[in-house]
Amino acid sequence: VAAMSIASGAMTSPSLARVMSAEALAMMEQAMEEQEPRLTIMKFGGSSIQDAESIRRVTRIVLDGMRGNPVVVLSAMGKTTNMLLTAADSALKGVVDIAPIVDFTRGIAEGLGIEVPQTVEELFQQLSKVLTGISLLEDVTPRIQDFIVSFGERISVRVLSEFFKTQGIAAKATDAWELGMVTSRGAGSSGSAHSDAMVLAESYQHIKASLRPLARSYDHTPVVTGYIAKDVDGKITTLGRDGSDLSASIIGASVRAVEVQIWKDVCGVLTCDPRVVPTAVPVELLTFEEAAELTYFGSKVVHPHALLPIQRVGVPMVVKSSIDPSAPGTRIAPTRPQIERPTAGAGKKFIGVVTAISMKREITMLDISSTRMLGQHGFLAKTFSLFDKFGVSVDVIATSEVSVSLTLDPHFKTVDIGSLTKALERIANVVVSEDLGLITLIVAKAHSTPVMRLVMDTLDDMGIDVKLLSHGASKVNISFLVDNAVVDDVILRLHNILFPADESPEGSLTPDF
Repeated sequence: VAAMSIASGAMTSPSLARVMSAEALAMMEQAMEEQEPRLTIMKFGGSSIQDAESIRRVTRIVLDGMRGNPVVVLSAMGKTTNMLLTAADSALKGVVDIAPIVDFTRGIAEGLGIEVPQTVEELFQQLSKVLTGISLLEDVTPRIQDFIVSFGERISVRVLSEFFKTQGIAAKATDAWELGMVTSRGAGSSGSAHSDAMVLAESYQHIKASLRPLARSYDHTPVVTGYIAKDVDGKITTLGRDGSDLSASIIGASVRAVEVQIWKDVCGVLTCDPRVVPTAVPVELLTFEEAAELTYFGSKVVHPHALLPIQRVGVPMVVKSSIDPSAPGTRIAPTRPQIERPTAGAGKKFIGVVTAISMKREITMLDISSTRMLGQHGFLAKTFSLFDKFGVSVDVIATSEVSVSLTLDPHFKTVDIGSLTKALERIANVVVSEDLGLITLIVAKAHSTPVMRLVMDTLDDMGIDVKLLSHGASKVNISFLVDNAVVDDVILRLHNILFPADESPEGSLTPDF
């Protein structure tokens, strides 16, 4: 209250700074910021802007959200990124052809009743020159690939901004680096969420400084490129596949947004992959920790790294459907109401015990055991120093004093398993098991014992062996490994038990405990 009474709308004066501690000044400035108008971040994925009809829907969503002072973040339109990668591959073979990208863009512009902006025509020319260079050099470095795929987002924001203007939105196409999005040196990945380019901490202050005037006087709508940035040398970098979610989250955290909205072609985070379980339903509320576990262990709705920036500052995220904007979607927030632990009782309903089920396919497991005597000093240290040497991240792990079993996900980052195995075999016996599937249940630790009993009983009834079980490292999940061939059957059986069709979308559990 004292801080608020001192704050009169101006930033801290030098005289005030002399009589207040740094902590008090920080509290006062935060209180001042909280009284300022705030922005809303609206991110739209490629499937939400894949044609003229979907772009018109997105435009209506933005118009409906104008009271929230939106900052729009866009992915590339439709399959533009894939077309750019195909064009790069063709250039390597001596064929320079940007016609599919040009025709696709012109088709959307025609469907929207607008001309292709001159800035986009210039991007086409630049893209053609880059591809010509590739055809002559017969090489595409990761940096050049980042540069090529960046054309997708840059075209996207310029086309949509042009259409927004015809609908009464004072749109301004903005490349993320114009706001101050800066990364370390490195390149992204065209096939996974991994990127060697990390967004630097200084970006948050740069973005805040760029957008703060807009929060105070909202006179235009920024339409910002997701997924791409520039490094400290001014070279274009990418944030990994689906990195536009991360871009939106970083912008939202920088400006302490009202919320970050992730607009997809699905109606929020579902209880399971609907391609496996057609009866999967939306989850209305998730905590940040639950959502992070879901995304890391297989859910494709949000980029795995997109939650941390906003979690740190308490900005909520909402995942909604651009096809059905009236649907509530899924809200991701710091906490949610606690559910009582299930108690024994035949036939009793246990609502909301399990939040969702996710999965990863084509997982590789390494069983590593020491070749030396029991109690070998430093066995685990030597083992994991090799993982560090090869830049390998581990998904799930179980250890004893002289053995370790762990899983690797090649979809997140390409791993040279052959070379890693050879290095490990110098200090241990190694057994490699492939074609496995990792299934994860999101469930509070307090409820995990009855849920694990249910899972094990179900797998036993199905005659399925568990290759690895992980529980305890996280407070909100149970993960287990089975053969890839049975993943769908297991998930269908568990979902039918945990989320009966006649129960609440929050899920239910009906075993005898």
